[in-house]
Amino acid sequence: MNNIAVFTIASKNYFALAKTLLDSVKKVHPSGISLFLFLADESGEALAREDGPFQIVEAKDLPVPNFKRMAFQYDIMEFNTAVKPFCFSYLFDEGYSKVLYFDPDILVFRPLDQVFFQLNTSSLVLTPHITEPLPESDHFKPTEQVYLRVGTYNLGFIAVSATDEGRKFVDWWGRKCAEECFKEIETGLFVDQKWVNLALGLFNDINICRNKGLNMAYWNLHERILGSDLMVNGEFPLIFYHFSGINITAPDDISRHQNRFSLNTRADLKEIFKLYCDTVLKNGYIKFRGLPYTYATYQDGGEIGDFARRHYSTIAQRFPDPFLDGPGNYNDYLKKNNLLESPPAVKPTVAGFSKKIKNANFVLKVLCRFIGIDRYNNLMLYLRNMAVVRKQDFWP
Repeated sequence: MNNIAVFTIASKNYFALAKTLLDSVKKVHPSGISLFLFLADESGEALAREDGPFQIVEAKDLPVPNFKRMAFQYDIMEFNTAVKPFCFSYLFDEGYSKVLYFDPDILVFRPLDQVFFQLNTSSLVLTPHITEPLPESDHFKPTEQVYLRVGTYNLGFIAVSATDEGRKFVDWWGRKCAEECFKEIETGLFVDQKWVNLALGLFNDINICRNKGLNMAYWNLHERILGSDLMVNGEFPLIFYHFSGINITAPDDISRHQNRFSLNTRADLKEIFKLYCDTVLKNGYIKFRGLPYTYATYQDGGEIGDFARRHYSTIAQRFPDPFLDGPGNYNDYLKKNNLLESPPAVKPTVAGFSKKIKNANFVLKVLCRFIGIDRYNNLMLYLRNMAVVRKQDFWP
């Protein structure tokens, strides 16, 4: 069998993106590599007739401890990232010695031989978000401070070899992702990605790859220009581009996560963006994007709210299967304690949220004058801690 595996993770609604990625890997590596889509979902009949040059493995078939807890306590983004270490473990156990992960919103343009070569001597290959500082006069988003919050390395790509050190890393990472793979900036967590900041101090044989042809994306466009020959800065062959945050049907803004560039100011990217969007649409983007997420509802079809997910992690031992409905189950507990959200829970708009902040600031100013600065400061410290739902244990 092949000793190299490439995989991605997606729920059903991202199937068109996952297929586009894996097809692009197959195009540059027609043989010698096994391709996998790990489905952080359940396919049911939705994907029964879909095929491609890859094998589909459902997340529930991975070596994940407390699978139902993970599927419930994490939202769809968190769950898609939380299973990542377990996919590596699965493929190592299948006999693969070099395993590469790519986010589904990536397109591979050239062979991945450089990464394969690095795995000959490295247990882990990572790419930093940025390899050059932002200009001092730059006030656009994202800022360098963002990477202090979300992680130094972009985990949309990671490669691990099945060495003792690589397996130790995956086991450690898996333990963290099983319990604390939350998108929770206020506690220093950002899904699976932030944990890897610690990897360099904990594990050996890690290759921090600064090749500008790897993982080109909105976050490093200030340091990378793409030539018509698909050379980055005239020096690095573009190996893969990460279309993170793209709007497939209206890609002009490049990514919803940034405001530094647009396709109008970055004409060098227009051709690959058109190629990518056209391919994803051809692969059924419109058809798949509306498919329901299996772990979005309770057994009776009721929608699981954000609060229900976060609060569950504090009392998970009491309810081994939180998806069940009926007397004595988690959903019943929420109802009895008046903690059940009104489906669907309405999230504030940016404009509405800004207005609420302004009103809250006025109330806080009055409160500060009333109780004094010392008590007010202590109150702010308390609220900062208690703002995290997982730390609120007020109910029986």
